[in-house]
Formats: sequence, C-alpha cells, structure tokens
Amino acid sequence: MPASDGRLRGRARGRWEPPTPDGFPRTAASSRALLRPADPARRRRGPYSRDVRPTFLPQPRGVTLPELMITLALLGLLAAFAMRAGAPMVDAARTRAAAGEVRAAFAVARGLAVLRAERAAVRLDTARAALTVHLRADSALRRPLGALYGVRLVATRDSMAYAASGLGWGAANLRVELQRGAAVETVTVSRLGRVR
Repeated sequence: MPASDGRLRGRARGRWEPPTPDGFPRTAASSRALLRPADPARRRRGPYSRDVRPTFLPQPRGVTLPELMITLALLGLLAAFAMRAGAPMVDAARTRAAAGEVRAAFAVARGLAVLRAERAAVRLDTARAALTVHLRADSALRRPLGALYGVRLVATRDSMAYAASGLGWGAANLRVELQRGAAVETVTVSRLGRVR
C-alpha cells in the first residue's frame, strides 16, 4: 500500500492532522476538542490557579470605614507627637533666621552710610518686633520680624547710627535679643558698629 494511502487513512481515523499555516486545526471535530474544557481530574491545581480559592469566601473589595478611621486616628497621634517634638527645633530655626535678618540690616545701614557718605540709622520697634534702616528721612529697609518669624524683640536701645566713616555714631553698645518659645538669640553691636 502506498505511503500516501496510509496518511489518508490515518487522517480519516482522526490520528494526526497537520495544522494550517495560521496554527488552527483543519477539521471541525478537532476544533470542538480544543473548545471542550479539560478533564477536572487531570487539571493541574497550583498556588496561582483560580479554583484553589474557596468560592464561599467574599472577594476583598476595599477598606471598611472603621478600619479607615482607626488608621487616620493613629496617623493623627503620630503627627501630634512629631509636631510636639519638633517645636523646639522650629523655634530655634526661626530665631536664628531673625537674628540673621538683624545682622543683615546693620550691614546694610553701615554700607549705605559709607556709600552715601552720610549718617544712616537702624531703628528698633520692640512693640511690633520690627526694624527699619533710615537714611535721613528715607526708609531704605523695613523688616517686620514679628510677622515673618513670630519672634519677640527686646533691645537695650531703640536705635543705632553709623557715621559716614562706617563707625558707630554714639557712645553705648546695643544688645538685641530675639525670643520665640524657649529659643533665644542675641545680637550685640559695639560702639564702633561691629556686629557679633
């Protein structure tokens, strides 16, 4: 019997069929076999298969309201403890920044006095916690330290002036204290106009 007849007979009995170029079987019977579900006894059950999970348990869909409220309450407590522990650091940083502003204002006043060759003054307003640099009747710089940094201002004098030479005009030293909470920064200006 020729080989071609054996192939035809095997195809008629449903043994082997070469697939088409697109990969699908040629006959309708073999197509139905592909669509038929596999034998449940032979189906492999692994940790990732769908039917491992019992069907009577509900699927998790989100977070319940009590769980969400407990989480938010814990987060609020942690934030309150963090803010309470961080408050002294914030106070120290704010007073340091305000002291830097005071030093900068004195440097501006000294520079203007030398540049314009006339007297410049720094006025301290302890009630408003503000300072102003004056050049004659003009205001060259205003810094509201109380509004910007939340500090209190305590000074031994209400003003300090610089002569055209850049030296202090007056006979007394000036001490400025900046306070916020427990943090205190001190700026001292000598009678010669040096700031420490």
